Order: sequence, then structure tokens, then C-alpha cells
Amino acid sequence: MEKVNWVLLRGLAREKGHWVNFDQKMKDSFGGEVMCIDLPGAGDSLEESVPLSIKDMTDRIRSKWLLQKESNEKWSLLAISLGGMIAMDWCSRYPEDFDLLVTINSSTKKLSTPFERISPFAIASLFKTLLTRDPFKKELIILRLITNHDDIDNSIALKWGDLAKKRQIKIKSFFRQLFAASKFELPSKIEIPYLVLASKKDRFTSSKCSEEISKYFKTHIELHPTAGHDLPIDDSQWIVDKIRNYQKN
Repeated sequence: MEKVNWVLLRGLAREKGHWVNFDQKMKDSFGGEVMCIDLPGAGDSLEESVPLSIKDMTDRIRSKWLLQKESNEKWSLLAISLGGMIAMDWCSRYPEDFDLLVTINSSTKKLSTPFERISPFAIASLFKTLLTRDPFKKELIILRLITNHDDIDNSIALKWGDLAKKRQIKIKSFFRQLFAASKFELPSKIEIPYLVLASKKDRFTSSKCSEEISKYFKTHIELHPTAGHDLPIDDSQWIVDKIRNYQKN
């Protein structure tokens, strides 16, 4: 199988430490370099000001990728949620950068309603985290919001809680990311191969959002029957299998 290098982008208020083991899974599965780039205001970019537009976020992240990448071989881009909006913008404006785009549970105001993009249940859960001081309890609320499977290890929330103690995203940065997401303008076309993945049981963002994106770009979509918003945690092997199947066709 041909080696594939990947850029991975996380979502709202998340960073590379929240991938759990998914980055290693992608490296093992595709044999190439895996670069997890944090969005402005999160992780390694915690102290960066957060742009108020997706396009500005894209250009900020792309400049980091161009500086850091060691391989001029083929690269692909996988992104979830807010990261998916950046990924669509990136691949639309710079189609030469990647050979394949994969988005997971993303959305856009052009095609979906506000409550399809972020459910009332998600809003209530996020508000609850703002009232919760204990980092572990806060991350446990988030974990239970974005994952569905009963066998999810709650120790993930402990690790995320420890991560939050070291570099918790600032409230201002969170709302600036949220604002940029709310204003995201869907590009008119994406000219590279594009696979849309979504979770039917996503309680954060309706899978209808991804279905509409797939229709709009006339590209292939796969729907997981039981996973939640954080599909890489709920079923990472399913993602790998769907990418491989798509590459064969």
C-alpha cells in the first residue's frame, strides 16, 4: 500500500492532546508522517489570538504546515468539526496541497440550521462545563457529550483533565473560535477527492449537516450507525477502513 502523510485538525476548544491514540492509528495504518496542528488559541497555539474568520485560521495553520513538513510526498487532510470547516476552505483555496480531504461531523451555515450545527443538548452541556471547576468533571461532561459507546474508558477524561490544568483554552479564545465557526462561508467548489464521514447518533452536530455538504459538493459520504461526534474515539478502525475503500474506488 502506498504511504500517505496526514495533517490532522481538531475541533472547537480541542487540541492535539485530545486525539487520544488516533494520530498513532493513522501513522500505523498509512505508514506516513502524521502532523497534528493545533488551531489558534489551543494546545501549542494557546497564547495565539484567535482570528474571527475561518480563512484567517486556514492561512495561519497552513503557514505552520509549510514550515514544519519534512516530506514533499503525497499529503492528505483529515479534520473534525470546526477543523473540517478550515479543511474545506483550505482545500478549496489551495487544492495543490493535498491529494485527499476527509471531514468528520462538520457543518456550515449555508446548508444547515443553527440547532443542527450545535444541538440544544450540546449547548446545555457546554454551559454546564462553564459552571464546573473540577477539570476531570468538566472533561467527563464533554466526553459523555461527544462519545456514545459504553466501552469508552473514562480515564480519557482524567488525561484530558490533566491536559486542561496545563493549558486550558481561554474563554475568550473559545468564543472567538465559536464566532468564526458561526460565520463560516462554504466554498463554491472543492476540486480534490473528498470523503465525508459522519455519525448518525451524533448528539453535538446533526449528521444532516454532513449529508448536505456531501450533496453540495457531489462527493461520497459514509454514515456510522452508532458513533458520536468524536468518531475517532468511538471507532477509529471504521474511519481507516472507509478511507481505504474510498482510495480503492
